[in-house]
Amino acid sequence: MSRTYFEVSVFGDFSNEQFLEKVLSMAQSCSCDGVLEKNLDVDLNPDHWEILEEQVARNTPLLEFILVYFSNLKNHQSFLQKLEKHKILYQVEEKNGDEDWGEAWKKSYQPVTVSSTILVGPPWESEKMNAQPHMTSILIDPAMAFGTGTHETTQISLCLMEEVIKIFSIHSVLDFGCGSGILGIYALLKGIKRCDFFDIDENCHTNTRINLELNHCNQSHSILYIEEIPKNAKYDLVVANIISSVLLKEKVEILSHVKGDGFLILSGVLAESNEKFIGEFLTPKIDLLRVEQKNEWVGYLFKGKES
Repeated sequence: MSRTYFEVSVFGDFSNEQFLEKVLSMAQSCSCDGVLEKNLDVDLNPDHWEILEEQVARNTPLLEFILVYFSNLKNHQSFLQKLEKHKILYQVEEKNGDEDWGEAWKKSYQPVTVSSTILVGPPWESEKMNAQPHMTSILIDPAMAFGTGTHETTQISLCLMEEVIKIFSIHSVLDFGCGSGILGIYALLKGIKRCDFFDIDENCHTNTRINLELNHCNQSHSILYIEEIPKNAKYDLVVANIISSVLLKEKVEILSHVKGDGFLILSGVLAESNEKFIGEFLTPKIDLLRVEQKNEWVGYLFKGKES
């Protein structure tokens, strides 16, 4: 049976974290069925050249575009209205086929090798991933394109976690702003006894629960917090992969949950903002051990100073 779905190409400077957050928020509020991040250098369709020329004429950076999918016409139209209200460039393609958009979308996702020991991929690639027993394989259902292991900030976080968990005695982890739950799930797969998850978005809770089950972590001693984390909750390791403005806004809250001699991993900061961010985040209670950069993004490893 032929199915109809709508593919919306949204154009802009997605290295700008505020712009990215705005578009994703609009897509989620309109109940989109999925988002796929694309790269202009590789994926630009010839049909997009008119859009590209208009963006250049505006003297606006255009580094990437994302595809937002809708199977519901009303939701699709609502999203277009929001894009027009904010004067964001887009292009729509109505597609018909024997397979729905989801099946076509799945073909775009392949396992991602994050490090020599970490592999992230969708559940339909589990058999291929399990054929590599030396790897820690994390299964993530890509309800959204971000938080699936493809973005540099997620990869930075995972690599720093790998290093800390391998060297130090870590028994408890807090995934602050968990999104898909990928970071906390990695901790549980590495044998961490307790990992709690926190996010103010209920959709993220749904995604995290699904991914916990996919990785057979649903029986673990974990709690998902949505309104607030108990003030007395302290962890050996706190990880937060969120945009820098939120990291700074939640600085006091994040630091309050790191044990006196515990570790803190932050990611989601653009390299051009590195010095400014460190200057605003660093306190006498923590030491900066390492700065990790991948393309235009940076992440940090801090250690608490036990008083």
